[in-house]
Amino acid sequence: MARKRKGGLAELGGRLLAVGGLFTLLPLFGGASPVFAGLRQLMPMGLLFLCAGAGLLFLGRGRHGQQGGGEVARPRDRARRAPPLKVVPPVAVAAEPPAPPTIVPDVVTRADLTPSPSPKTLTAWGPEVFQAIEWRRFEAVVEALFAQAGMETKSQSHGADGGVDIWLYSKTLPGQPVSIVQCKHWNGRRVGVDKIRELRGVMAAKNVRRGQFATTSTFTPDAEAFAKENGINL
Repeated sequence: MARKRKGGLAELGGRLLAVGGLFTLLPLFGGASPVFAGLRQLMPMGLLFLCAGAGLLFLGRGRHGQQGGGEVARPRDRARRAPPLKVVPPVAVAAEPPAPPTIVPDVVTRADLTPSPSPKTLTAWGPEVFQAIEWRRFEAVVEALFAQAGMETKSQSHGADGGVDIWLYSKTLPGQPVSIVQCKHWNGRRVGVDKIRELRGVMAAKNVRRGQFATTSTFTPDAEAFAKENGINL
């Protein structure tokens, strides 16, 4: 019955579409003929028929398609009963003896329970500070020290430094570097004379008379002697 009703809606919608199309399109093709002048007054009614016919056609076909394609199979009248479960009497199993307790030496237990020492908080400058910080922070500390001494500073933070980590300017000569600084964050490795010679070459290339070399390590005697002869402060 439901399918017949939906089919009737679709058929009625098709008829309304045909009548509405006739009332709407026929006056358009008639031109200025007086015969079709009266039909132009029926165009609003034709549009109403078109909308109503389209709605009925959509409802009839859409619901009919859903009901036709989405039917759910009915369950069987009588479900098969599962066979009764067989009750098996319990089987006696011999209990296994408990495992002997694991004996842990006293020393190991105490070591595990001892809390690890908390890291030491450093409150003053010293070798431990410079060993803990990274090289960028070491350069920042060196730049801050020169700024505290009254120098204008400019760090070389991007790209290849060309042997210069910090530029130093005098406040009386703005824009003209008076010295350059090279920094080495080394631990346990002494700075040799080759690094001081490299700094001297950069000074000559940049036309700077004074140079500074800062490190977290120490210098070899040859490096100290060469720096003293070439105007480099260690």
